[in-house]
Amino acid sequence: MLFVNTWQLNRNLKPSVIGKVAAELIEKEKLPSKGYETLQWLVCPGGFGVSIIEAESEAIVFDVYSVWANAMPGLFESYNVMPAVEASEAISIAMKD
Repeated sequence: MLFVNTWQLNRNLKPSVIGKVAAELIEKEKLPSKGYETLQWLVCPGGFGVSIIEAESEAIVFDVYSVWANAMPGLFESYNVMPAVEASEAISIAMKD
């Protein structure tokens, strides 16, 4: 299953602190979770970001959110996850009568 994830990081947190937490999670192998693959992970100035994820289930996506949120409470000002399909598949679905 494909998912699009958008977020805004807490503007009151230093980027260096957030980076340290991210590095620790990866080093401790808490990320990525089994059954979860980040296809694209982009971060923009101002703490906005988007990632394209392939995951076996919605529960795994929630698990990854929980890992981040528990590691650094208050990390996110907003966090959104939406299921997605390739554009060609969406067009085929939309054209069905």
